[in-house]
Parts: sequence; C-alpha cells; structure tokens
Amino acid sequence: MTTSTAAGLVLDVTETEPETAAEQHGRLAGSADLYRRWERQQWAVAKVDPARDRQRWAELTPYSREQLLGALAELEVGEVAVTHTLGSLIDAPPTEDDRIFLCTQLADEARHVRFFQTYLSDVCDAEPESTAAADYAHVFAPELTRVTDAVRADHGDRESWYRALIYYHLITEGVLAATALRTTRFLAKRLRLAALEEGLTNVTRDESRHVSFGLRAARDGVARGWEPVVTDAHFEAIAPAARVLIGPARHNP
Repeated sequence: MTTSTAAGLVLDVTETEPETAAEQHGRLAGSADLYRRWERQQWAVAKVDPARDRQRWAELTPYSREQLLGALAELEVGEVAVTHTLGSLIDAPPTEDDRIFLCTQLADEARHVRFFQTYLSDVCDAEPESTAAADYAHVFAPELTRVTDAVRADHGDRESWYRALIYYHLITEGVLAATALRTTRFLAKRLRLAALEEGLTNVTRDESRHVSFGLRAARDGVARGWEPVVTDAHFEAIAPAARVLIGPARHNP
C-alpha cells in the first residue's frame, strides 16, 4: 500500500477544510497542526440525532437493511477495538506533540463508538452484542491487540511502536475503516438516511486526521531508520486485512 493510496481512501470522501499550501506540496501536517484541526472540527452525537432515521429505516427493503446492518456492525466492532488498543501508542510516542494528538484521537474513537452503538440501537433495533460475528472481530482485531500489547510489553520500544502504528493507523484506519466508510456513506446517501450520512461524514473527517497522523509518523519513522519495520508491518497486516474486506463470515454464515 502506498502513501498516496492511504491518503486517497479517506480524503476523497471527506468534506474537510481546504488544504494548506504545505499539504498541497506533499508535506503532511504535523501533530500540532492536526491538534488545531481537531479543535475546529468538533461534533456531537446528540446533535446528529440518529433516531430521525428510524422511519426511513423501516421503509427500506430487507436486503438494504441487511447490507447496511452488516456494514455498521463492522464499523462498530472496529471502533470498539481501536479504543481498547490505542493506549499503548499514547504511552510511548516519538514526541510530546504526538502524544497530545493521540489523546484527541482516543476521544474521537470513543465518540465513534457512541455514534454507531446509538444508531444500531435507536434506528436498527440491534444490540451491540449482535455484531460479535463481524469479520474484523475475529480476523484483524486479535492481530491489532497483539502488536499494540507488544508496545507496552517492550516498554515503548520504538520498533514495536512503529509496527503497531502501521497496523493501527495505516491498515485499520487507512484501509479497512476508510473502505467501509466510503461504501456505507454512499449507501446512506442513496437510501436517504440523513442522520447516518451526517454522522458518517463527521466520522470520516475525524479519520482523515488519524490517517494523516499515521502517514506523517510512518514517513518520519522511515527517515529515522525504521524503514524495514514499516515495510514488514505493511506486508504482515495486509493478509488479515484482505480477509476482512472479503468478508468470509458474511458470505459463509
């Protein structure tokens, strides 16, 4: 996966602020810049009001509901997993600005969990426990847990930190979440689910900051001599990520 691919997966579906001149010339935003962007781009689940989609949801065909429910389940499970695993990256980042930004990301991930769980409960009449069969939970989440736990076990070892960064920011966020958000947001718009479309737009905007951080941190890591780790982690993580995208549990219940 190239740097431009990860960036494009998020940025082409996000109504964000115009890029700065530095970003237009290929220089990724630093952690302090991303923190300032986070302050400007706040939103609240309550203001989205997911329950306003309830009537429209009831009007959908069973097939449409099934497809959307599967997509929302994958997103909800993924968000829960990342809230459980980000802490070790916060504990031992390369810089203090990185730590502060990662703390904002943890707040974002918690808000995403609340949005998806509220939508599943108030609109879809689905309990969070019903999403346990999601492919991400069985295929990728254990791998993400393994590499993020290693950061703490290795006392913040830089090699472990960069490996976890790739699994977390560039594969989970930059490939899996971005792909799911793109398709689900398209469906929400096509099916006229206004609250879902608004919420997904907000989530995608948040994820664009997270992926931007991951791209810049990975680039910095390569510059500091960690290229073998960054490369190996990409190849390791792509195989389970591909299985999630194929979705064996959805196709072979």
